[in-house]
Amino acid sequence: HIAALGGVAAAVRRARERAPHPLRVEIEVTSLAELDEALAAGAEVVLFPGVASFPYAQAMEWRFWRGGFDTLGPATVWARPRIGLVDSEATTGLDRLLLMLDSANGVSAELPLRDWTFVPVDLQLSLHRPVADDRDWTGMDARSVIDPSGVGTTDATVFDSGGPCGRSLHTLFVRPR
Repeated sequence: HIAALGGVAAAVRRARERAPHPLRVEIEVTSLAELDEALAAGAEVVLFPGVASFPYAQAMEWRFWRGGFDTLGPATVWARPRIGLVDSEATTGLDRLLLMLDSANGVSAELPLRDWTFVPVDLQLSLHRPVADDRDWTGMDARSVIDPSGVGTTDATVFDSGGPCGRSLHTLFVRPR
């Protein structure tokens, strides 16, 4: 349907034009290029194949260097929050890093999210230098390992515009949905 309308942006515009009332546009994308196009066209919610709306992921802006939400395996990603952590308070570099880091298991998923739950039950972060407060973007290089026994781990190198600043380890509880 999207191709027949001339692409993602055209589909979003057409949905808005034909709606008899204000409309929240949801669109399924299959690549990061389509994600960027959908967000630029004003889609409020972007769905990845087989995954329902996920407000946490939508509250962040993502730029993948390797991997992606639609790709299983390790991922390297830059991210920044679209909204502040606490109203009327400045979001620090450490705040931004922790907001992003909570998704390390998701961006480096080894199992399909629609079929499996792999929830972090803890998160350890060790920094070898402060996280820069003067930049919006933080990043991580994350890898998950899942054992058939129902446990797994995610480890990540975290970085900001100045380079690597620490490492993180998450223990995962793993079960089929």
